[in-house]
Amino acid sequence: MCRFAIYLGKPIQARQLLLEGDHSLYLQSHRPAELLSGSVNADGFGLGWYNHDVDHRPACYRRAEPIWADRDLPGLSRLVIGDVVVANVRNATDSATAGSAATQPFDSGPYLFMHNGYIEDFRTTMRRQLQALLSGDAYAALQSATDSETIFRLITDRLEAGQDMAGAVRSVIGELAGLARAGGLTLQLNFALTDGHSAVVTRWANVSPANSLYLLERKGFFAGGTVAASEPLTPGDPWEEVPEGSLISLHPDRPAAVEPLGISSS
Repeated sequence: MCRFAIYLGKPIQARQLLLEGDHSLYLQSHRPAELLSGSVNADGFGLGWYNHDVDHRPACYRRAEPIWADRDLPGLSRLVIGDVVVANVRNATDSATAGSAATQPFDSGPYLFMHNGYIEDFRTTMRRQLQALLSGDAYAALQSATDSETIFRLITDRLEAGQDMAGAVRSVIGELAGLARAGGLTLQLNFALTDGHSAVVTRWANVSPANSLYLLERKGFFAGGTVAASEPLTPGDPWEEVPEGSLISLHPDRPAAVEPLGISSS
């Protein structure tokens, strides 16, 4: 399991998402409040952001060590500024998938993706089955053996085929749900996907409870934008818990839209 956060709005320093706040991702790396599995997020961390004046593609900074071990992060995160910023601290489901290549966010073209959750026993259950579904380009792009990156490549195939982000995410979750139902497997699928202009975020599992997810819209510490996060980063602000089985559409210039995914968990 992991903890993640995604911000859209007026430009902020990356440190505001990673290091600041009374329950920052930095603190969640060693003191999470709502982690369903494990006790710390010490298997790496990642940061992603956009500078549209330079390129439509994002930049990423990913490390395999715990966030508290990176001496360069405080200075870097002070100078990294973006109107879309994502961050993640990792708790690896499979200890065999170590290294920065397995650390999120994953990127492809204009897209950044994060996954908080897992596919049960991925290496021995769905891995070969799902990778066989990938296009040649998506399979060649794989850099890790994680369930999360395989899911991302399934999504990018659908994006390449012309689906929008919400449609691509919805169709992949539906396909995974069907395969898990047939195999009697557990899924936890909290996703965050952005193209640097808008984003979709999900909270879904086929066995309740789903991993936690909260939303804060233009209030308190993040008055300039909207944040979706695994746990409230600033507990004194009015964060709202996202209902299980939801898809959230985020845009910088209008309120978040929360709707049912419409995918059965049974």
